[in-house]
Amino acid sequence: MVTPILHYKDIETLQELVCKLRKAGAMVNTSCGIHIHIGADQHSPKSLWNLVKIFTNKQDIIFKALTVDFNRQSFCKKLENRLSENLNMTRPSSMNKVVDIWYRGYSGDRNAHYNLSRYHAVNLHSVFTKVTVEFRCFNSTLPKGFPTSP
Repeated sequence: MVTPILHYKDIETLQELVCKLRKAGAMVNTSCGIHIHIGADQHSPKSLWNLVKIFTNKQDIIFKALTVDFNRQSFCKKLENRLSENLNMTRPSSMNKVVDIWYRGYSGDRNAHYNLSRYHAVNLHSVFTKVTVEFRCFNSTLPKGFPTSP
């Protein structure tokens, strides 16, 4: 299921939709995941660098806390230390420099939707193609605790 952009006021509607899907027999398994996109239009090279630095330093504990299923880790890989190291060495002052560092080591069209760089827990490919930071490290769920729809 893919939703349009949601805001806090939309949570109740989303909960009702999930309840209806669950009641209709919807299921999830370990191959499913939740991806959350957060608007990146206010990000700067420095804020993206900081995001990468923080996530890289804490990703082991984040993966453990979120119990990221091992089978899904090919679609939500941990960020490579080389990314953070390259950002630290380069100290990029322009978004173009961040782009070059992100795609280093990946071949193919940088604008292609399925560029291989996207399959990380924190996906900056979406920053450069959709202006969102994508977090891909959530296991999918249809929680029974959601309120029942009328």
